[in-house]
Amino acid sequence: MIRAATFAAVLLLSSAAFADQAVVYKAQDGSNMTLEIADGGPVRVTGMAAGQSGIIRDGEYFLIFESKGAVRVFRMADMAVVLEKTVGARMRQTLEESGKAEAEPSQAPAIQHLGTTVVAGFSGERYIVNSSGKTERDELEWVVTRDPKLAAVRAAWEKLLRGIETTRASIVGNAAARRRDMALQLVALGAPLRVAGFGMAGFELVSVKTGKIDPARFVLPANPISRAQLMEEMMAPPTPDISIQ
Repeated sequence: MIRAATFAAVLLLSSAAFADQAVVYKAQDGSNMTLEIADGGPVRVTGMAAGQSGIIRDGEYFLIFESKGAVRVFRMADMAVVLEKTVGARMRQTLEESGKAEAEPSQAPAIQHLGTTVVAGFSGERYIVNSSGKTERDELEWVVTRDPKLAAVRAAWEKLLRGIETTRASIVGNAAARRRDMALQLVALGAPLRVAGFGMAGFELVSVKTGKIDPARFVLPANPISRAQLMEEMMAPPTPDISIQ
């Protein structure tokens, strides 16, 4: 009897730990960003920008753009390669020629633990991170939680940041690569509850809801555009605007 009761308790805890979750963050501009996390790992991100969303599944990150009834899907890994060979190469050359390329920091990023705080009912550890190890201008506040209820949220953020910052690094190079490594180091500490500073708009957790999410939310609405097609579009000259005002 005891063994049966213990087994039932384990099943209940397991189902609670891996249930679908909808997690909402509020940005400083008042907009919401929502992470829908399915049991098993797929993630849907909405609210990053108007007409834009993202789906992370099967180890890949897909960007979805909707405009005037048209839907286009891009594989983030393909976008990073194409941007590296087109926009990134030109931008880094321009920055180097103008002397505005970001220099390597003289010190490693400093991460200082400043105690605990509570955000949206979750106890979190508060950190101040200095990207250069020097001026306060480079400081970033990062509040994370190790609460097991948000373990899937931490994993989702790791996938999201890896995709975004890797693509950013393909454009501006080492500076973004360092920021990506720093962000991944921080998200390894726990699920983000609040992030602010370092030139970011900032966001804070406002709600977590547990319950079944429609599996259709994690299905790509169209086939991803091929890397070859994306390269062709990026290399094509801009189309002149001949509309009559």
